[in-house]
Amino acid sequence: MNNHSIKGFTLLELSAVILIIGIIIGSISYGASLIDQARLRSIITEANEYMEAINLFEQKYGNLPGDIPTASDLWGTTCDATPSNCNGDGDGIISYSYGTTNQNEALRAWQHLSLAGMIKGSYSGVSSVAGETNIGINAPMSQYNKGGWSFWAYTPYNPPSNEGQYLEIGLFRASNAADNNILTTMDAYSIDSKIDDGYPRNGLVWGYSISGATCYSGSTVTTPYLVNSTGNLCILKFTFRK
Repeated sequence: MNNHSIKGFTLLELSAVILIIGIIIGSISYGASLIDQARLRSIITEANEYMEAINLFEQKYGNLPGDIPTASDLWGTTCDATPSNCNGDGDGIISYSYGTTNQNEALRAWQHLSLAGMIKGSYSGVSSVAGETNIGINAPMSQYNKGGWSFWAYTPYNPPSNEGQYLEIGLFRASNAADNNILTTMDAYSIDSKIDDGYPRNGLVWGYSISGATCYSGSTVTTPYLVNSTGNLCILKFTFRK
């Protein structure tokens, strides 16, 4: 009969295994955190790129994209088969007009920026559903969660006392739908804190919710983000003009 020695794990060996498992789990968590931070930074990068493009466009042409009244002189039927549809009204606001297809300045703005070679991509300037932002068709897609970018002007627009004019990031797949809220309150707060004051109702970055979601509670300049809330409850607005 053969004698077989049966060996178990020593405490030292078990400790080493547990340590290795802990290191692996920690590395995975750290890697996921780095990916999340990179995704959030992509929003800031994109917002800065688009706001720089808007400023350069205004410096070159004397009007904001979408609002420029001489766009048809610059790009003709490349912009629209009916050149006058390409023009804005020159009032200094990129107007969002839900319910229109051809003369919605908020949609034409992306097309004008593209035609001027100031942003990547090609955009139609119109929508199959009147006034609606369609990601990748009439507005750029964000790297963050396949969201989209849109222009918005506070109404009534009366600078500098009111909020100003914004770039927004949200999903924008359907008008006034809750799934437009692309960010958690903590992520919105994180971005706001990095480049502004961390308050959703003050400064150059504003938090906002669509269709009953609650990104914040209150209306004062010190109203906080509800950072303990769960789910995607926020979009962000980046002010490019006061």
